[in-house]
This record gives sequence, structure tokens and C-alpha cells, in this order.
Amino acid sequence: MSIVGQYSVALHSGTETVKSTKNLRELGGKLQKSLGSLMRSKVTEKEWKDVLSSRFWELKDEQTKTFAPFFLSYYDLSPRERRCFSYCSVFPKDFKFWKGHLIETWMSQGYLSGSQNPEEEGEKCFEILTKRSFFHDFRFGYNGRIVSCKMHDILHDFAQFLTRNECSVMRVQVDMEERERPGVEKVRHSWLSLAPNFPKIPISIFVKGNLRSLFIDCTSDTSLGDENMVFFHQDFRYLKHLRTLALRSSGITKVPEQIGQLIHLRHLCMYNSMNLQELADEVCDLCNLQTLILQGCSRLQRLPEGMGKLVNLRQLYMRGCSALVGLPKGIGGLTQLQTLDTMVIPKKNEAAYFLSLGDLKRLNHLRFQTSFFEIRNCCNLINPSRSELMYWECLVNVFLDFGGIDKKEEIRDEEDEFGILEALQPHPSLRYLRIKQYKGTNLYPKWMMGLDRLTGLDFIDCKQCESLPPLGRLLPSLAVLRIDGLDKVKKIGDEFLGLGVEQVEAVSFPKLKWLFFYNMRDWEDWEGTAGTSLQPGVMPCLKVLEIENCGNLKSLPPYLKHTPLHILRINASGVLSQSLQNSEEEFTNISRITRIFVDGQELENNS
Repeated sequence: MSIVGQYSVALHSGTETVKSTKNLRELGGKLQKSLGSLMRSKVTEKEWKDVLSSRFWELKDEQTKTFAPFFLSYYDLSPRERRCFSYCSVFPKDFKFWKGHLIETWMSQGYLSGSQNPEEEGEKCFEILTKRSFFHDFRFGYNGRIVSCKMHDILHDFAQFLTRNECSVMRVQVDMEERERPGVEKVRHSWLSLAPNFPKIPISIFVKGNLRSLFIDCTSDTSLGDENMVFFHQDFRYLKHLRTLALRSSGITKVPEQIGQLIHLRHLCMYNSMNLQELADEVCDLCNLQTLILQGCSRLQRLPEGMGKLVNLRQLYMRGCSALVGLPKGIGGLTQLQTLDTMVIPKKNEAAYFLSLGDLKRLNHLRFQTSFFEIRNCCNLINPSRSELMYWECLVNVFLDFGGIDKKEEIRDEEDEFGILEALQPHPSLRYLRIKQYKGTNLYPKWMMGLDRLTGLDFIDCKQCESLPPLGRLLPSLAVLRIDGLDKVKKIGDEFLGLGVEQVEAVSFPKLKWLFFYNMRDWEDWEGTAGTSLQPGVMPCLKVLEIENCGNLKSLPPYLKHTPLHILRINASGVLSQSLQNSEEEFTNISRITRIFVDGQELENNS
């Protein structure tokens, strides 16, 4: 029985179930929250009386009557907002919605049409649904904006009630051909969850030719492989009206050529299809395609050369496509493109055939505020210009990955490596920066001192670096710092804090809250602020410190006892673990920390 059915039975049976069952208490709270969100927008006495006298309170059917507060909120929405909410019923319960991708599916169905900027219109729609409590369980990004959310079960029941047989969520475990669902001819939007080694997709959902959305979610890479794509080869003609197609975590190696027949397709998702090696050239015949999602397709070797034909493409996601050696030049002509999450720098002898960083300047509509932008194989840049990234004021989250050199080739000169890092100067508005697999020894480009708004910084696998920049002085807004895999760093001292004897009033890392050190092979000493007068001015906001796989680190710096550190985690760092447990002086330095974990076990703190 659904949660609504439980509520109706309990409510009218006179039992105490409503008070004693957690789910039903949550339901009551959700009803109150929905009604409260509605009334918050009503400011006059008449508006309140209109809600009180609504016909929805007079409904006879018990299930429908239970939905009365949601009906009130639902019909207070605009027709566009109602369609967007109802569409969410095609996803299974407890599904995590990534806000951007949800908005893109709304776009694909034409719910946001008529707007010059449908993405912005979708943002407004999502915000209204959020304020009306149609979503919950939010996750936020670095910029404080919602990244993902979920929908409560009761609201999912309500959305499915509204859409009746138009939306279908089905788990395919056995041969279902003889078990055609009633009303299948009305299904417009379908979600199929495939069990491993499923026998056959029920063709009955296709034959009416009414499908507008098809999501196929595979529980393993055996769920949907090339041998099981025969249904697509035979039945693509039944999918001719499809606008949204998602094959999530499939095992296919190539997208079928027949996909070019789906001329109305606007949204194509191949998320996490790790066996996918090639996109059929026919993908470029999808002239109405707006969104292409290839994230996690780690074996994808190339994109079709005809990508420039996708003149309506607005979003292109490729993070995790680690086998790509470059992007087609045609992408530089996609003037409607707004989201591009990855740029791959080709090798020197192949540069003429692929997209360059400079080519991106022609894409006037690119906006990076809501996504991360990764530049892979930075080490391949030829004669880089300082204006490569400075041009993009909207570029706020950047990953610079210097990996990609073939081990058989000569390793790049250290000065060349640093010259590339200097040239990749971002706009001062940058909020998050990751530098990975950098092979130089100097991690301190001149432009770093201008990043006053930077809140997050990662140094990962920079194997040749022997010291850290004076980050405590350079980055006044830094809240998260992760240092991972800097094998040659042996000592971290005052230079890391950026403080000197003459800087008595200075504060080092004034906003740092989270500090992580991982996989520091040679790190032995962590010192700093020998002058006790400076210690209170170090990391005054620090909340969490994690140290993992730093096997040679001997001790923690004394200034930590002056920080408001709340959680300390130490894992796989044997020398430090022994020091803290055996040395009274060392333990005294951390005795004020609320919670201390060593190798997964919480230490008792009796201070």
C-alpha cells in the first residue's frame, strides 16, 4: 500500500497509527509544509478565504482527499510549472535529481519553449517548485546554489496520480512480453530499470509510437550490451516521436546508426556507459539535439567529425571521457552552446585537427557559472597565450590537468611546465581551482596572489613539487584546501602560512574551514609560528582536519590548539598515530579538539 493509502486507512480507523508511525508523521509534516508554503504567498484576507472555501476540501474519494493540500499548491502554479512538476513522476522514488539535467529534460519536452533563455526560465521554475516544498533533501555547491535534490514519496505519489498512465516506471526482470501493462497505449514517458542479464525489453511499450521520453537504467554493464540492442535496430520506427533518450550505465560499445532516425530527439544521455568506444556519425543528423551527456564514458575514443552540424546543441558534458585525445573542430562553430565541461588539448602533431582553447572565444554564449570546466592534457599546449582563460569572467570553477604525456615521449622541461601554468591565468573571479599531475617544481604562479575570491583549492599528484606556496597570505577567502600526492614535500613550515615576525597583526588562512592532506609520501615535519604571539592568528575558522596515508609525519604544529578545530581524522599515518597516543605533550596539543578519530576509531577525550 502506498504511503497515501496508509495515511487514509489510519486516519479513518480511529487508531493511533498516525501518531506512532514515522512515515505517517513525515506525511503529516509534509502536508503542513506544503500548505504553509502556499499560504505564505497569500497576503489578503480574501486570498485566505478562497483557500478555505476551495472545492478540494469537499472531495469524496479518500486518496484524492488526502492530496487536497497538494492540489491547492499545484493549481496555484502556472501551467508551465505544473507540467514540469508532473514530469518528475517518470523518475523512480528516492531518485536524486541533478538540477541542471532536470531542467534540460524539461527543455527537451518543450515545457520551457517560447523563452529566449530556456535555461534561465527553468531555473525560475525550479526555484518556485522549491519554495512550494515540492523538492527536499538539497545538496549545495561551492557557490551556495542547489546542485541536487530529491522528491518526497508522498509528492511522488501525487505526481503519479496526476499523470495517471502517461508516465511509467517499470523494473524489467523476466520476459514481460505477455504482461503488457494496462493502458500502455497512453504511456508518453517511460523509465525502465533493467536487472542484470535481462532477457528482453517489453516491445509492447514501443508499438503505439507515443513515447516522448525513454530512460533505460542498467544495474550493471550486463544489463544492456550490443547483443541486446537488437530491439533498437528493429523498433526505432516506433520511437520516431522520442524527444528524450537516456541509456544510463549501459554496456554497449557503439551507439546504433539508426539513432539518426530520431529527428525530434533533443536530449541524449549515455551517462556512465563505460564500454562505449564510438558515437555513430549519424548522431550528427540529430539537428534538434540540445543536450548530449557522455559523462563517465571512459573508453570513448572519438567524437564524430560532423559535430558542427548540431546547430541547436546547448549542453555538452564529457567529464570522465579519459580516452578522448581531442575534440572536433566543428564544436567551435556551435554558437548556441552554453555548457561545455571539458576541453582536451591534443598532442602537438595533431593540434591542427582538433579544437583549441582559442577556438572557444567564438562561443559567445558559453556560461560556466553552474558547472566545472576541466582542461585536460595542459602539458600539450603550444605557445600558450595569457589571454586563454582571462577572457572568461564567468569561468568560476576550473580543473587544470597536466597529465596526458605518453611515457615513451620525452618528459617536458620544468620551465616549459611552469610557463604553461603561468599562461593559464584565470579571471580573478575564480572560486574553485584544481591543479592535477603538474610536473614542475614551482606551484606559485604570479596570478595566484590575485585570486581574492577563491574558496576552494586542490593540489593533486604534483609529484615534483618540494614546497608549498604561501597560501595563508595569498588567498583570503579560501575555505577548503586539499593537498594530495605531493610526494617530494618533506616539510611544511612558516612559508605555508605566509607569516613573518614583523606581521604580528596578520591572520593566516582567515576563512579556512576544511583542510585535507592525503598521500604525502615523504612528509615528515609540520611546523610553524615559533613566535607564540602569532599563533592565535592562524586558521581562526578551522573546523575539520584530515590526514591520510602520510606515513612519515611525526607531529602536528602547536598552533592547532588555538584553532576552533572540531574534528580531527588520522588514517594510515602510523608515526603520527603512535606519537599522539604515546606522547602526553603531543596529545595535549590536540586535547581541546571535540572529536578525534585514528584509523577509524574515536579516541576518548577526557579534557
